[in-house]
Amino acid sequence: MPSVGEQLRTTREEQGKSLEDIGGELKIRTNHVLALEEGDFDKFDAPLFVRGFVRSYCRILKIDSA
Repeated sequence: MPSVGEQLRTTREEQGKSLEDIGGELKIRTNHVLALEEGDFDKFDAPLFVRGFVRSYCRILKIDSA
């Protein structure tokens, strides 16, 4: 089973969205979008926000965040 980050990346690519597109919609830097896809949550100053970013990312891509 693919990781959450792999699912995000695959779905984003299938929908033809770029890292910049997602970063703009989430209002976060592109390197943070990449960190979400790579599961590198240490890149975030406040790891508390990671869960919310993942949920928002799922909402943008219209995939279930549960």
